[in-house]
Amino acid sequence: MPVYFNDPTSLLQKCATAQEYNYLIDMAVKEMDPVKRHALVAVHSVSTLTLCEKSTTKPFNPLLGETYEFVNDDFEYLSEQVSHHPPVTACYTRGKKSNYILWSCQKTNINFNGKNLLIKQ
Repeated sequence: MPVYFNDPTSLLQKCATAQEYNYLIDMAVKEMDPVKRHALVAVHSVSTLTLCEKSTTKPFNPLLGETYEFVNDDFEYLSEQVSHHPPVTACYTRGKKSNYILWSCQKTNINFNGKNLLIKQ
């Protein structure tokens, strides 16, 4: 793969950028109407796909056991590469304001055939 297709960040760090819309989860925790709460959680789930739209480069594959931690005033995020072949990333987020917990396990397949870069989540 040509080097200019690579992004200078790790896949673990790239996954952390998908947490930029976590204020939607804070809103969902406080929402009393279950339909609106469900809608906010659904919007948050879809908003994580903006990661694919904003990035046209391939992040570096993390090493097995590599971790990434991000902490700010709103949430704490931790991810770890739990499998190398196939690449699987485990992610954990804990909200500070409304005390929610999100966790996920992401498996990504990336194929490059010389003309196209195909990424499957």
